[in-house]
Amino acid sequence: VYNNNAAAVRLPEWSEKYLAVFGDTLAGNTEYAELAEMFTAIENMNLEASKELVSALTVTEEQKEHFEKTYDGLFKKTVESDMIETKSGKIKVDGKEKSCTKVILTLGDKEVQKVLKAYIEAFEDDDEGKKILVDKVVAVFDALPAELKAEMGVSITADMLDQGIDEAVKQLKDSLDSIEFEGDIVITTYSSLVKTYAIDFEYTEGDNSAVVHVVFGKEGADIEVSVNDTELVTGKIIDKENTKALQLNVDQSGVKANVELGMNLKSDTETEVYV
Repeated sequence: VYNNNAAAVRLPEWSEKYLAVFGDTLAGNTEYAELAEMFTAIENMNLEASKELVSALTVTEEQKEHFEKTYDGLFKKTVESDMIETKSGKIKVDGKEKSCTKVILTLGDKEVQKVLKAYIEAFEDDDEGKKILVDKVVAVFDALPAELKAEMGVSITADMLDQGIDEAVKQLKDSLDSIEFEGDIVITTYSSLVKTYAIDFEYTEGDNSAVVHVVFGKEGADIEVSVNDTELVTGKIIDKENTKALQLNVDQSGVKANVELGMNLKSDTETEVYV
């Protein structure tokens, strides 16, 4: 809750009371001078510019389609048959064991270079995609308060960003052949003829390995992150019609943490976002 003299927050699961800060009680108190400036900053906000910023940062369906059309399938084109191994296997999904085919793709340093090169070259030729990204960065800069832009002492323009992107892509291409990857990236999919049940992303280097294991269920996906066969993080992506959320759980070396981020679509005009 905010008005021109108070900012307040309420945590319903803890208390129905609001924890509030009042601007007039901070005035003249040097210990909280920076906090008092918050009220001035809010009052000076250009709400119209904020709306324009949100609009500019929103990725439209047309823009999504462009990136999908440009980059979807690039990875597949870099895969050679000798990089793939196929095995029969089993995977547990929603408490039931499923027979499946494990398709194992191993990428060494040369293969990783090949994949990166395919994406870099596609981006180099993607004038429309670069324009989308540049326009969004310029929109963010334009929405900054004039005094902040003056303090930064720099102006950000589309031409400047275009030039910077082109130089960065060229440098990356020139250095790609000299980049060395010590380990291997192994991607394993567990699937039937019509459905993908799970996918593993594993990085191995010598005797060490880190794995992200994702299993796709009826209402989302289960996530497990482990290092050298020791489970570090578990979680779940919830993907229901009216609820989208990410849950993460840590229980290691005496440290316990549970976090959930999500949103509930309450109606066509109301969305509840929570942490």
